[in-house]
Amino acid sequence: MRPRILVVGLGFIGSLHYKNLKKIRGIELLTANSNKEFEKEINSNKIDGVVLSVPFTSNYNMAKRALIAGSNVFVEKPMSTTYKESRDLVTTTKKNKKILMVGQILRFFETFEIVKSILDSGKIGELKSITCRRYSKKIIKDWWKDSDRFLLLFEGIHTIDILKYLLESYPKEISGKVSRTLKELKGDSEFLVDISFNRKVYASIHHKITSNLSCNEILFSGEGGCIFVKDFSEVYLNEKRVFKRNFIKLMNEGSYAEMKEFIGSIKGNRQPLSSGEDVLESMKIVESIYSSSGN
Repeated sequence: MRPRILVVGLGFIGSLHYKNLKKIRGIELLTANSNKEFEKEINSNKIDGVVLSVPFTSNYNMAKRALIAGSNVFVEKPMSTTYKESRDLVTTTKKNKKILMVGQILRFFETFEIVKSILDSGKIGELKSITCRRYSKKIIKDWWKDSDRFLLLFEGIHTIDILKYLLESYPKEISGKVSRTLKELKGDSEFLVDISFNRKVYASIHHKITSNLSCNEILFSGEGGCIFVKDFSEVYLNEKRVFKRNFIKLMNEGSYAEMKEFIGSIKGNRQPLSSGEDVLESMKIVESIYSSSGN
């Protein structure tokens, strides 16, 4: 029997996932572009897998609804707005013997396969520090405005998760501050986070969406050299560029790899890469930063 997959939300990333699901043989595709359509499909059809690409403020309720209805779930990051809700989704997944996968797409970028291979090769010696900067001036979407929590969940979860994934380590110390520097947003529009990992690696992360300066870079510094990542699409080993790809192509390839992994986990009845339980650790880091900032 062909798995029946429901794609909910057909914005940029939802449409990309839908396009890539169409490339995968042996599945039946359905779509929903509203909560009403989602409920109709869940109630009237046996849905084997739901791909959620909706505003993250809706992720928890819709993912839990789908899991209880008997569907496996792929949910775009972040899986919810709090660690408590995320933990509940993982518990619900186990209780219903289903699969929960979170859209941490950077794990599926060739860029970070290259970074991991260099780190593991020892070419920069023992890793000592990581510096991450991401600055932009974004066009504010309406659904962003009323969330109590925003940028750390919307962007920061990507950076935090990929560092944890690359280092295969959970932090021993976390400190940070979120700031509301944009009047249009109720939630945070800037954050500064310091993380000390168990491998004795210190990371500093600064994101803001109120800057005229456009910048997206990660610097991995070791005893014998460094790795520089620019715009998630270029990798430099010391001063030599060793990898460059078009970002849109990387997004497309990453989405296709995610969808293949999700369908493969359903057909193989196995846990996927970036399972809800795995990504739960990244949500715990985010929660600790918000809590220390009184949010």
